[in-house]
Amino acid sequence: MLKSMPSKGTAFDKGLQAGYIQLAEDEAKEQDFADADHFGNKATMAANGQNVLPDRLYERKVPKKYQAELQAGWQRLTLARTHGGKTKAPQELATAQTMYDCWIEGAEEDIQRIDISRCQIGFNAAMAQVDAAMKEKKMAAPAPKAPSKESHLIYFSHNSATLAPSSAIVINDAAASIGKGAKATFVIGHTDTSGSDAYNKQLADRRANAVIDALRKAGVKARISKVVAGERDPKVKTKDGVRMGV
Repeated sequence: MLKSMPSKGTAFDKGLQAGYIQLAEDEAKEQDFADADHFGNKATMAANGQNVLPDRLYERKVPKKYQAELQAGWQRLTLARTHGGKTKAPQELATAQTMYDCWIEGAEEDIQRIDISRCQIGFNAAMAQVDAAMKEKKMAAPAPKAPSKESHLIYFSHNSATLAPSSAIVINDAAASIGKGAKATFVIGHTDTSGSDAYNKQLADRRANAVIDALRKAGVKARISKVVAGERDPKVKTKDGVRMGV
């Protein structure tokens, strides 16, 4: 039934659809019907061209021993999704996302170590291809000397203002862009809509300060303006009280 669904999405969506169908079938064979339904629903969403996100740590009961690597993987995957990976390496990125969901599902069960390793290795191999494709495209088309506007996104864990190690990639890219002669630089702190407005303002302020400190350490001497948006202007629009992040 799932295999017969026509696809209305992009090449990335089609890759997700195929990958999630395979995961759904694998889980059904193991009689894990809850995860089979979960991955089947993701396949349907991808077929309809909807935005299908990778699973998050807070959505599953993952043993602590796996959490650090999974969080780093989620960050790496999300950066690729938001920095052109969907168009530059659609099939490879789709494989990386479905392998990540395979990895986190296996880690939650913590039973089949071989399957956990297989999915993790598959994720890392696909992400290596994504990174290579994005690097090639970047080298083939040099950036303009004076871009009118450039944005860099950094994701934080839920309720945290601590930069993940993988954020260094974005910090260095941003520092390089600023060093090319940016006329103005703004760091905007965002949060999700869970928690009070006052608390989220404080959290957004701490996140913005963490990014500014990292930019300074990366050698940025230019003036940086800070904007504290908090939950009033979230990067992902949701209803009030919705928790985002890992």
